[in-house]
Amino acid sequence: MREGELAPGLHLSTWIRQLLPLSLSDLKHLLRRYKYEEFLRITVRDLAETGPFEETLEELSSLAVVLIRVALREVTRVVLGPQWQVQWPFLVLGMGKLGGNELTYHSDLDLIFLHSGTGFTSGPNETGRRSTGFVSPSGSSRSSSP
Repeated sequence: MREGELAPGLHLSTWIRQLLPLSLSDLKHLLRRYKYEEFLRITVRDLAETGPFEETLEELSSLAVVLIRVALREVTRVVLGPQWQVQWPFLVLGMGKLGGNELTYHSDLDLIFLHSGTGFTSGPNETGRRSTGFVSPSGSSRSSSP
């Protein structure tokens, strides 16, 4: 295993927890690298036609969900502190192709951010905004459809 490589069978969240504390910049780099490695694996499998097309869509959707969860959790931890998650839970709804487990390679992510706090929007807004720019250098998690 090369330095920085994810050990076989090791869940992304577990791997990142082992590396904590990470700066947001380092976490962005790790999530992008993980995304590209997974894109490569999914693409090779897709091109080799070793499974049905629906499995490719499900894998791309699952990858997006994992990246969103990890980014949201870590941004919340850094920006708002660990006590915030307990006091005001934060929910991300995947709409469109993500909600239907039908993401393609160039699908955009339609997300709705919800929180239970009343009259309090600066913290959750910052968390949602910063979470969405976590997986690509351009600030978007995925490419937009033409």
